[in-house]
Amino acid sequence: MMREVNSRYPRYPTRATQATKERSGVISTAALGYAASANAGWSADVPIVHHHDVSRETFRAGMTYQTLVGDERGSTPVRVGIQTSAPGSRTPMHSHPYLEVLTILEGQGEAWIEGGEDLISISPGITLVLPADQKHWFRATGDKPLITYGVHASPHRIVDVHEG
Repeated sequence: MMREVNSRYPRYPTRATQATKERSGVISTAALGYAASANAGWSADVPIVHHHDVSRETFRAGMTYQTLVGDERGSTPVRVGIQTSAPGSRTPMHSHPYLEVLTILEGQGEAWIEGGEDLISISPGITLVLPADQKHWFRATGDKPLITYGVHASPHRIVDVHEG
């Protein structure tokens, strides 16, 4: 097994408060509203991520990733990103040492999840909830890219690859 700790894609919200910007551009848990707060409503201090301002990083042939929440320092309790997979591309069999939630936004694909007997058809309106350490893979099967929205319940995106 090979472990990839993917922290090379730091991305920060582009319209953060001045106080947040003064902290070296890192969006802290307090800036994201995870610290105790008496104000449960809308706040002008909440960072907003404009997806069009976040670059896409190629991490495998035919696959790009946009880190929307998270950074290389692990300053947020989760990492959130959008993965775009070209038609025919496939992730390696892998797992994460934490819960991963994967929602299909666009395209068609199929997924394999350890313990299941069949491949799972995935398309918009499907969300996979993958427990920690559950091996899985997915691939784009249609003629358009497969676009997924992933939430990693960890400050760092850690990928344990189980195939060559």
